[in-house]
Amino acid sequence: MIRRQSKYYLLWKKRYNLQNVDYIKRHIFYSDYDNALENLVISCYNVHQENYIINKRYIMSKKDSEKIVHKEPALVNAAKLLMLIPFIYSGVFYTGTVLMLISNGSFEAPRRVSAALSAGTVLVSSGIATAFFRRYYLSFIQAAAGAFVHFRGAHHIVIMIRKKLDTHSVGADLVLMDREYMLHLYPLALVAVIALGLAVWAMVVQIKEYRQDRHMRETAPVKSIIDDR
Repeated sequence: MIRRQSKYYLLWKKRYNLQNVDYIKRHIFYSDYDNALENLVISCYNVHQENYIINKRYIMSKKDSEKIVHKEPALVNAAKLLMLIPFIYSGVFYTGTVLMLISNGSFEAPRRVSAALSAGTVLVSSGIATAFFRRYYLSFIQAAAGAFVHFRGAHHIVIMIRKKLDTHSVGADLVLMDREYMLHLYPLALVAVIALGLAVWAMVVQIKEYRQDRHMRETAPVKSIIDDR
């Protein structure tokens, strides 16, 4: 007797929902019924995977199938270029100026301050470079770490200037010197903010692509093996 509740029979009928599945019963020996259904299910699964790959929306022609180009929105490219503005303004020009003043002895500060400013600037620059290579998660980690280290050094500079203003008499043009240095050194943190936005965008895109791939995998057309026979 044929086992109508065979696991391969149920798997075939449930996954592929063929109406003419009884065709197998009429053309296959009863003793090989389970083996034939097993091979049929495996073959149909292979065809299913084949069709899924062919129907992928982002696969180009066979000649260029290995060179998949992912074009990024113009806003993302603009954001990466925008990271250069606070970096050049705060990280290169004003941080470099402060480091020169410290090295010349014009401004007294501990070595850890100049080390923090230098290390923070280097980390932020590496985060910007990583963003141009589309490694947005790593870019955010580097930019955030660099901005934090740079902020510690810049904050120490601002506190020292504020203490000198409180203990020394200065002209009216130097009263707000501490705030000026805040506006000069703190904007480097904007690089980390932009890097965070890029990382969030990359995460949203990955989730969207994963859902599209899963939907295409579940709804991809399946070639009928029985019809070919």
